[in-house]
Amino acid sequence: MKYLLLTLSILLPITVKALYHQPKVVIFSSIQNLHSTLADLDIDIQDLYDNELESIDFDASCLKPSTFEVLKEAEILITEPKILANILEHDPDILQKLRWCQSTFAGVDAIFKSNALKAWKDSKQRDAPFPFIVTRISGCFGQPIAEWVIGRIISFERNFKLMDNNQVKRKWGENLGVLKSYRNLSDLTLVILGGCGDIGSCIAKVAKLGFAMKVIAYTKHSRIDAPTGVDECTTDLSHALKSADYLVSVLPSTPETRGLLSRSV
Repeated sequence: MKYLLLTLSILLPITVKALYHQPKVVIFSSIQNLHSTLADLDIDIQDLYDNELESIDFDASCLKPSTFEVLKEAEILITEPKILANILEHDPDILQKLRWCQSTFAGVDAIFKSNALKAWKDSKQRDAPFPFIVTRISGCFGQPIAEWVIGRIISFERNFKLMDNNQVKRKWGENLGVLKSYRNLSDLTLVILGGCGDIGSCIAKVAKLGFAMKVIAYTKHSRIDAPTGVDECTTDLSHALKSADYLVSVLPSTPETRGLLSRSV
């Protein structure tokens, strides 16, 4: 989150100055407190809220008319890729004044997996790109994802779910054989698909430097130098999978990566 805010605090003033006027900046995001953390910027930012933001399956057709009125005037929009895509699918012409969309996610594949671009081209009856820039955010997801990965591994090895069930049922001293059969992380190999990227390298550092795990990074291209925390880089997927006690994939969603871990592996 702090990297997202840092990026916005740097880019927003520069963009506003480049436009030679005070643009309409709108935050339309399920991430809370974005507006308050950007309050120090000398920019008029509107934090747009709609009940639909709390829905898992965001549907632009359910937005209030007043929400659309604000979006129509937005020149800079801060939102999630899925929300942007759904808005464009619903009405390709709704964001007529938009110049720049800052995504709150690292990936923007939700836009290109959707029919947003097709809807835009169909509405213009020509092969036209979006008339605005979309930028992603990076550098802020590695640490929380690394913590989640290690947390899940420890939870599985130590059988925390069974412990919790025993505690709820007030059964003390049961299943001791299972609970004592865990392995130390220092004896395990973690294979990271995409392990030399921003998120993958952060997971590798935490696993290696924090828990002495052996870390193998699967990469698209051969590397002579392994990043900090990575014991081995390989382009051999079969070798990587056979070596893994635990497997983490942080590969981007591309035609080359989709279906990579299919039944044929």
